[in-house]
Amino acid sequence: MAKYTDERKSPRNEKALAVDSEEQIFHSREFPHRGFSVPNFCDSVADSRKMSAKEGASTKGGRGKPKASKSVSRSHKAGLQFPVGRIARFLKSGKYAERVGAGAPVYLSAVLEYLAAEVLELAGNAARDNKKNRIVPRHIQLAVRNDEELSKLLGAVTIANGGVLPNIHQTLLPKKVGKGKGDIGSASQEGEGPKFHLRIQVPHPFWRGRSTGFDLIYDTVKNAKKNEPKYKLIRNGLDTKMGTVMHVHYAGSSCKPRLSLRFPSFRVICSSELSVSRRQVLKQVDEELGKGDERAALSLVKDLQGKPGGLRCFGAARQVPQRLYTLDELKLNKIEASSLLSPVDTTLGSIERNLQIAAVVGGVSAWNVFGFSPQQIFYLSLGLLFLWTLDAISFNGGLGSLVIDTIGHTFSQKYRNRVTQHEAGHFLIAYLVGILPKGYTLTSLEALKKEGSLNVQAGTAFVDFEFVEEVNAGKVSATTLNKFACVALAGVASEYLLYGYAEGGLADINQLDSLFRSLGFTQKKTDSQVRWSVLNTVLILRRHEGARVKLAEAMAEGKSVGACIDVIEDTIGNADI
Repeated sequence: MAKYTDERKSPRNEKALAVDSEEQIFHSREFPHRGFSVPNFCDSVADSRKMSAKEGASTKGGRGKPKASKSVSRSHKAGLQFPVGRIARFLKSGKYAERVGAGAPVYLSAVLEYLAAEVLELAGNAARDNKKNRIVPRHIQLAVRNDEELSKLLGAVTIANGGVLPNIHQTLLPKKVGKGKGDIGSASQEGEGPKFHLRIQVPHPFWRGRSTGFDLIYDTVKNAKKNEPKYKLIRNGLDTKMGTVMHVHYAGSSCKPRLSLRFPSFRVICSSELSVSRRQVLKQVDEELGKGDERAALSLVKDLQGKPGGLRCFGAARQVPQRLYTLDELKLNKIEASSLLSPVDTTLGSIERNLQIAAVVGGVSAWNVFGFSPQQIFYLSLGLLFLWTLDAISFNGGLGSLVIDTIGHTFSQKYRNRVTQHEAGHFLIAYLVGILPKGYTLTSLEALKKEGSLNVQAGTAFVDFEFVEEVNAGKVSATTLNKFACVALAGVASEYLLYGYAEGGLADINQLDSLFRSLGFTQKKTDSQVRWSVLNTVLILRRHEGARVKLAEAMAEGKSVGACIDVIEDTIGNADI
C-alpha cells in the first residue's frame, strides 16, 4: 500500500506498519467497524469555508500592516490523517476536474483513511496470529481476501509479494508418505515382526582412540562443547530402561567412517519399547489430572508432542484453509447445514412421552386393581405434581432428565451409541487440534457422581485455562477461537456423519453462539466462522473415522484419558495425520 504524508508529520502513518505492541495496531474501538459517518465531514468542510472567509476579511492590522495568520492544513481542519490537499490535486488533474467540488477531497480522504484502518486492523490480527511483530504484504493479502467486503472491493487488485490463497480440496492434495523428521535411520524385518528404529549415528572425527560406544558418545559431548564448534549435537529426550539416547551429527566433511569399532553400550530401540515409554507418561498425565494439576498434565503432553514414539497426533491435524465458505460449497462436500446445526432430541422425547402414557395407564390399572377412591387418586396426583414442580424450580428439571437419561441408556441401544459417538467426536477433535481432554462422562448418573451436577446429560471436559485467560483479558486469538469452535461442533458433526442428522448438541451450539455474541461478532462473521468450523471438523472426522470408532469403544469401556489418547496414537498412522 502507498504511504501518504501531508504537509505536517503524521505519527499514525509513521507507526502504521509496526506491530511491536498491541497498541500500535488499529483496533475496532478507534475505527468502528463499518461505522463511518459522512455528515461530520460536511460540517468540517463548512467550518473550513467559514474560517477561510474570516481570514480573507481581515487581512490587515490596525496600521495597515498585514496580520500574521497561522497556516492550518485542510486535513487538520477536517480532523483527518490522510492528506486532503494532495488528494485534491490528484482529483483536479483529470478530465473531470471541473466537477470536483471543495468537499470531494475531504470525503475521499475520509473513506481512504477508514479503509486503510480496516486493512491495517485485519493485517495486524493476521500478524499477531502468526507471531510476527511487523506487518508484511502477506498479512495484507490475508486480511483483504478473508474479508468479504474488502475482497469484493479489491477483487481485481494484485498485492505485490502477497502470495496466494489456494482453494484446493483436501482430497486432491497428495498424502505425505515417508519417514518422519525424527527418524535418522531405520531397519525393518519382513513379516509380522516389530519395526526397529536406529537412534545412534556416530560421525567420522570421533572414531579414533575410543574403544566403547558409551565412552565415545560421552567424550563427544564434552569435547564438542569446549573445543569442537563445528559439530552439532542433538539430544533426544527419550529415556528408556537402556538410558538416554543421543543423536550426534557432524557438520564438517563427508568422509566415510571406518567400520572397526564395537558398540556394546547401545542397542537398537524397538517401537514397542517406545510405546511403553509413552504409556508411562500418559499414566503420569492421568495422575496429574486426578490431582487437578492441569498445567503439569499439559506440560507432560507437550514434552512428547511431535516426537517419534511420542504424541505425534496432538495438535497435528491437517485443516482446511480458513476463508469465506458458502452453503453451496458445504453441499459439494455432502454437508447439509440445516440437518447438522438444528438438533432435535427425538429419542428422549419419545421416551418421555412413553413414560407419561405408562404413568396414566398405571394409574388407571392401580385404581381398578386396588380400588382407590377418587379422593386417594386426587392426593396421589397432587403429590406427583408437587414433585414435578419442585424439580422444575429447584433443580431446573435435573431429576426428570436424570430419570429419562437413565432409562434411555438402559433400554435404547441407539441412544447409548449416539451419546458415545457424540462425546468421542469431541474428544478426538480436541486432541487433534491441540486441546487436552481432562475427563468425560457418558450418562447423567455418571456426571452426578463425578461432578455433582444434575443438568448434565453427558460431556467432555478440557484443559482450557489458556482459553479462559484470553476470555478474561477480553481478547481471544483467532487460533484459539478456531480450535474451540471446531471442538464445540465436533459432537453434532459425529452424529451427522453416522445417522445423517444430529439429535444432541443443542447446548454446544447455544454456548458457541453466546461466545460469538460476547465477542461482538456480526451475523455475517458468525456465519463465516461456523461454516468453516463445520467443514473443517467434518473433513477431519471423515479422515480419521477408524480412530473415532476405536476411541468410542474405549470410552464405552470407561478407560482413562491417557488410555484413550494411547488408542488414538496407535490407530492413526504417520501418513494419515
